[in-house]
Amino acid sequence: MRTDETWQGTWSGYRDLGDWRAGHFGGEAIDASVVPSSMSSDALDKMVWEPVDTVKIEGIEASMMMCEPCLIQECFPAVSVKPYGENGGYLVDFGRVVNGMLDINLPAMPEGEIAMASFFDDFEPNGTINPVTVNQYISSGATDGDHLVNKFNHHVFRYVLLDSLTTAPNPKDIKAMRMRTDYRRTATFKSSDQDLNAIHDMVSYTLENLAFDGYMVDCANIERLGYGGDGNASTLSLQIMFGVSPLYMNWLQAWNDAIQPDGGLPHTAPCPYPAGGGPYWCGFIVQAPWRTYMSYGDSRLLERCYPQMKHWLEYVDAYTVDGLLGAWPATSYRTWYLGDWAAPKGVDVSDPQSIDLVNNCSLCQVYKELEAIAKIVGHPEDADEYKARYDALAKRINEALFHMEDYTYGSGSQVDMAYPLLVGIVPPDLIGKVRDKLIERTAKVYDNHLKTGLVGVPVIAEWATLAKECDWFYNLLKQRTYPGYLYMIDNGATATWEHWDANRSRLHNCFNGIGSWFYQALGGIIPDAPGYKHIILDPQIPEGVEEVTVTQETPYGTIVVKRTGRKLRFELPVGVSATFQWEEYSSGKHEVEINPGQ
Repeated sequence: MRTDETWQGTWSGYRDLGDWRAGHFGGEAIDASVVPSSMSSDALDKMVWEPVDTVKIEGIEASMMMCEPCLIQECFPAVSVKPYGENGGYLVDFGRVVNGMLDINLPAMPEGEIAMASFFDDFEPNGTINPVTVNQYISSGATDGDHLVNKFNHHVFRYVLLDSLTTAPNPKDIKAMRMRTDYRRTATFKSSDQDLNAIHDMVSYTLENLAFDGYMVDCANIERLGYGGDGNASTLSLQIMFGVSPLYMNWLQAWNDAIQPDGGLPHTAPCPYPAGGGPYWCGFIVQAPWRTYMSYGDSRLLERCYPQMKHWLEYVDAYTVDGLLGAWPATSYRTWYLGDWAAPKGVDVSDPQSIDLVNNCSLCQVYKELEAIAKIVGHPEDADEYKARYDALAKRINEALFHMEDYTYGSGSQVDMAYPLLVGIVPPDLIGKVRDKLIERTAKVYDNHLKTGLVGVPVIAEWATLAKECDWFYNLLKQRTYPGYLYMIDNGATATWEHWDANRSRLHNCFNGIGSWFYQALGGIIPDAPGYKHIILDPQIPEGVEEVTVTQETPYGTIVVKRTGRKLRFELPVGVSATFQWEEYSSGKHEVEINPGQ
């Protein structure tokens, strides 16, 4: 069935506020006198219906949304409603930040009178509010008030300021409705360390709020953009915690659609927007399909995206000078060229050496994954080329961006030191020295804090996991002063912030890349074959964490790992095998004593 001139339409009573562009999403004006009382045929027949206008657009190919719809995940009432300000306002507090809609029973008001609802995620440092989105409610004059709820827009809010009400609303009459793409939770984590539990749960809850319309956004209140950098940073965590294979099938179609004739890619898709990024952003076209394959064992994205991956590398080649990728130009669909982003005060992500180091290491990561992808999709000759590209780029990075006098890379920042270690370009005889320099600089320069940005967080978490630097990384997470996750929590965060100092959004996808560490390091579950068919089971034990329990759903069933002290119990579903230190295990329940020497 398709819409045509035989269809009829009528005004729903809802009108947009704002222009539906990043930074201007506005809200809704809802006229209670027009909104139908229900969606029953009797209620709809009372409305005035007219023929619709039809529009024909040539030269556009539409892509279907191939994932679950957005659904309400939970409804919860306001924690408190208190008088606010000098103009008869009421401040509604829901106790936590949420992405969703407001369901409200307005008290009786004269017909046509307008009540305002201003949505914000937290107070400004000076105690004022700065709402990003606003709803208008136009009263029908009903003696028992009006029941109104968003239908076509949503908000990020912990607080709602209600203005122009004649009486105080009852907290029970105001509900937040959290919404997202309807994927399933597939993993759980719990430990004896309440700080770790709080950080994990904050990251997990943040990811619960950032996927809708078939892609992940950076922040749902200000931009709502599908940044590839934010996506790359959170993909591993998201795909461990939730069953999001259909979401990535849908999102990667948007990236395929967005590629330009010359192979250029935007930094965000869908809806390419003049926003900042670099190869860590555009490389989403390679890394997201690869991680989806490893997470779920489904190779379709590799096959669908492979032509675009190759085409994008042609664009990369055009801006490679003397063997190193340099800055590509700003365009109408993409602007600033970045290395890392959103680092804390005192870390200069604009340092040219850092930008070059981060971006060329990102390209090394792409080449390593493309080598494997090419073999899987049946292009072994391409795999040889990608291996040669990786080797050549690794050599150039070491020639141009490694400083032998102090064993540092780039600017010496944490991401600049960890990224070469993660992607394997550090010469074998220097790995220990570079590792020691990273540990030393973290203590002396960064006061044992995780002082990095969007790119650095997952890079350091993944390197610490693979290098078994568990005590070191655990110590970074335990810091309660700025910058850090416990600093966020101690200062009222219920979701991760856009910046370490709480600037801008309080619900953002910048810093969720540590989520994988809870499962792959503490739980010890690292996929060694697509879809977890074979895993490396290697739980790491930070000093002071006595118990860890992790469950991880796979295409074959659920893996369960429980560690108490130095005793490990684990369960593998049928079809999954594991290598644990010195022994191989197949499906079933197992119990081992961890070697005290490990």
